Amino acid sequence: MMEESSKTAPLIVGRITYAYDTPEEFTDAEKYLQTIRDELPYMATTGMRFETLTKDPEVRKAVDDIVYDFNGEKNPHPLAYYQADGQKTPVKEGKAKER
Repeated sequence: MMEESSKTAPLIVGRITYAYDTPEEFTDAEKYLQTIRDELPYMATTGMRFETLTKDPEVRKAVDDIVYDFNGEKNPHPLAYYQADGQKTPVKEGKAKER
């Protein structure tokens, strides 16, 4: 009897690609976050791009925290914003708009 691979395969947290390279998929959130921290300063020269695939609000917020911090800003969104799971979209006034 064949087991379904989705039951045993670890969930992919995120994917990072570089220019002309194969995507690297991460199942460990800490390694994914650390790679973003390490590679973000070189993004323009390496062509690094990242895609967060997890629905975990803490990981999604941590990614945004890293990017905002890199740009010298503080993430304006609390954890609750990420827990909404896409139910709200930000508007310029800092308020959320229902979809």
